[in-house]
Amino acid sequence: MAPAQAQAHLNAVTRSGPGSSQQSTPRKSRRPDNSFALAVAFDAGGNAFGEAVAKLRRAWKEDARQATITLKQLAKARRADVAEATLGMMAEQQVAINEFHYGAVLGACAKAGSWQLALSLVEHMAAEKIKVGVVAWTSVLSACARASAWVVALCILDWASRAKSADAALYSAGISACEKGGRWELALDILTKMLLDN
Repeated sequence: MAPAQAQAHLNAVTRSGPGSSQQSTPRKSRRPDNSFALAVAFDAGGNAFGEAVAKLRRAWKEDARQATITLKQLAKARRADVAEATLGMMAEQQVAINEFHYGAVLGACAKAGSWQLALSLVEHMAAEKIKVGVVAWTSVLSACARASAWVVALCILDWASRAKSADAALYSAGISACEKGGRWELALDILTKMLLDN
């Protein structure tokens, strides 16, 4: 799809925003899918991406859930790069960012295996005084698992365990990272530790 077609799609979706009976594509959830237009604009480069985010800004300011939905759509498409850039543009355009927005982008990182980006986002969350919970750390570990970055996963899991904030999902993500890295003996150690801690 050319940038002009993506712009037309974004315009149609924006016109048929929340509460409108007109929808550009029939969807079970009746939510507009802005992720495709954002991804095309991002890939096109230049000002296209900033303009695409600017078109969505008003809806996002009125209902923060709309931004979360778009970020989750980007996660589903495994576009962590676009999700992270969208989060940055939201901050630039003074859209309030919350833990759900970060969580959606972390979900994109988990699906794309972008563990470095996931760690960076967690650092930003902490700096912005946004709670970094077990779900956020599980996303980071899932990104590590997808990228076979088992050493990083073990460091995070060790920290979480010592902080008494590790749960079964976090241990499971650590086991998965070791398994994908071919470290089954470490995976067994994590399983044993999980059983002893719980």
